[in-house]
Amino acid sequence: MAETDSKFADDLENFTGQCLCGNVKFRSLNPPYNVGYCHCDMCQRSLGNLFGTWVILKTRDLEFTSGQPKWYESSDRVRRGFCGDCGSPICYDPNDKDYTAMWIGTLDNREAFKPRAHWHTKNKIPWVDIHSHLPVRS
Repeated sequence: MAETDSKFADDLENFTGQCLCGNVKFRSLNPPYNVGYCHCDMCQRSLGNLFGTWVILKTRDLEFTSGQPKWYESSDRVRRGFCGDCGSPICYDPNDKDYTAMWIGTLDNREAFKPRAHWHTKNKIPWVDIHSHLPVRS
């Protein structure tokens, strides 16, 4: 899924964010190391959209500053965090990895994070246009 090296960290910045109602707030303690689109079936269904866009950071670099997400175990390998009050999807947290993916729409400075790759493209909706200059990982 997400590469776990830090090759992108040099040009990314820390972030803050929140759910729609503002009851769950968070911040990064260090910049994320990757940004991209996920086209997997689970992301499509959990987000109610054609794909998800996330910023990926080390789990230890994520701090919830107000409230806590509720968790849904979407598979035996992944849990998904959301606001228990407004229902906003907040994050994707694989059980056996050291990273967490935050949904870009929850960030306060989301315009600062330009996607760099597409993941799980074998599940891509056929009429969704993938920008050809980004790496594609199925």
